[in-house]
Amino acid sequence: MFSMYIFVILRSSVFTNFEPHKLSEGNVPLKALYDDKTVIAPLLCDQEWDTLRRDLRDHTLTLRLPCCGAECFARESKLGTRHFYHARGAECSSPRETLEHLLAKERIILGGHDAGFQVEAEAIGEGWRADVLARKGKVEIAFEVQWSSQTLDETHSRQERYKKDGIRCAWLFRRLPKNSRPARDLPMFKIDFKDRADPIVEGQPLRKFAKDLLSGRYKFCERTLVASEQELIIQILPTVCWKCKQNCHVFRVVNQAMGLLSTHQEPIAYLDDGFDEGVDFCKEAVRFIRELRSQKSDIQFFFGEVKNRYSRTKRRSYLSQGCPFCDALFGDHYLHHDGDLLSTEPILEHKLVVAVLKRPIVEKAHWCFSETMQFCC
Repeated sequence: MFSMYIFVILRSSVFTNFEPHKLSEGNVPLKALYDDKTVIAPLLCDQEWDTLRRDLRDHTLTLRLPCCGAECFARESKLGTRHFYHARGAECSSPRETLEHLLAKERIILGGHDAGFQVEAEAIGEGWRADVLARKGKVEIAFEVQWSSQTLDETHSRQERYKKDGIRCAWLFRRLPKNSRPARDLPMFKIDFKDRADPIVEGQPLRKFAKDLLSGRYKFCERTLVASEQELIIQILPTVCWKCKQNCHVFRVVNQAMGLLSTHQEPIAYLDDGFDEGVDFCKEAVRFIRELRSQKSDIQFFFGEVKNRYSRTKRRSYLSQGCPFCDALFGDHYLHHDGDLLSTEPILEHKLVVAVLKRPIVEKAHWCFSETMQFCC
C-alpha cells in the first residue's frame, strides 16, 4: 500500500522538486515534507488525500512540518481547507493563522495550479515571506494575504524587498491601506470574506482571480475606455406629490453595476459621468417616458413633463421631474436619496441600450480585467 501510494502522489506532482526559497520558520499548515520532497495539501485529489490521512494515522508514512521539523497529521478545517497539523506534544513557536487566511492561501494555490504555475506555500527569502509563491520559467509572482492592518508606507517597503529578488507581489487586503490608489508597481486588491466558503476578489472567486492574474488577464491602465453602448434599466415608481398629495409616477435610470461600464463590462465611474444632464435624462429614457405616457394600456401612468424647474434649495433651475397635476419639483435628492422611495418596488422595468455618451474616456487608473485581453490601454 505504501509504495502504491507514493506512486500515485509522484504521478500527480504533489510531491515536487520545486526549488524552494529558504524554508519558513513560521507555521506552514498547507505543506509538509517527505525527505526532500514537498507535499502540498490542496493539490491532492480526494483519493490521495484519504490515503494520506490513513497512512499518517496508521504510522505507515511520516511527514514533517518545515516550521519546526515536528511530525504532523492531516485534517480539514471548518471551512473545508485541507492542511497539516502538529502531532501532540510537538513544540513550535509559530503563530497561528485564521481559518479565513488558510482558506485564502488554499484558493490561491489552486488558482496558480490552474494557470500552469508551480506553487509553493509559505516561501521565504531575504526579508520577505510570501503566503504563496508561483513560478513559471523565470517568472516569479508572490501573493500576500494581509489580514491585519498595514500602512501604505509599510506595504511599499515590503514590496521593495520582493523587487530586490526579482519577484512581483500581489497584495490582497481585508482593509486596503489608507490613501491607497491603483499603482502599476504595487498591485493591491480587496479580498471579501462575506461568503466564508469562497473569498471574493474583484468580483470573482479567489481561485479564478489568481488564475486570471497569473494568466495575464489583468493589466494596469492609466485610463479607462467607456463602452460605446451602455445597457441601462429604466424603473417606474409610484409616488405621492409632496405638495398636492396626488398619486403619480416618477422614473429613474440604473444599471446592475450602478456605474458606467468599461469596454470589458467592468464598472468604472458614476453613471452621471457619461451624460450631460445626468443619466435619468438621456434622450432614450426621456423618449421612452413620453411614449409610455401617451400609450393606452391597462395601467395609466401619470408623469410630469421633463423640463427646467426652479429649486429654492439650489437657487437655480435645472432639468427635473415634477408633478403632472401641480408641477411641483421632484428634486434630485428626493429621487436618488429618499429612503422611502429607494425602498419602493418598481411597478415596471424596461431595458435601454444607450449608444451616445458624453465622454468615451475616463481618466481613472485601474487594474483592467478582460477575459479576451482587450484592455483599456
